[in-house]
Amino acid sequence: MGAIERQTKRLKLSEILDREQDSLEYFLYKKVHTESKLHTDCWTAYHDLYWNGYGHEMHNHSKGKFAGTNHIESVWSNSKRQIRRTHGQIRTNKLDEMMIEWEARYNFPELFKNPLTYIKGVLVPY
Repeated sequence: MGAIERQTKRLKLSEILDREQDSLEYFLYKKVHTESKLHTDCWTAYHDLYWNGYGHEMHNHSKGKFAGTNHIESVWSNSKRQIRRTHGQIRTNKLDEMMIEWEARYNFPELFKNPLTYIKGVLVPY
């Protein structure tokens, strides 16, 4: 599951085991401030988010309404393409690690310009 902060453009990703309401709400509880306004598709598990303190606007993809969710949909498309290019396939047993990597690539693109920049950026001097 993923979320993008509109102001900072920071990406937050996490593997969830299913698409049930409890799983989705747990992701939101861990990753998204309750004062946030959420833009989601019309999946039924999202219908009660206002009970958790979130502002909520739904966009019906089956009716061609994508306006509020375009950014995250684009991230999913690009991340799947990049992961396949980099790793050859999306391995479900490594999905959490791949999402951590993609979140870092998205949030800190300057680190991934070349291998030397990455090494300098992640090594901690002692």
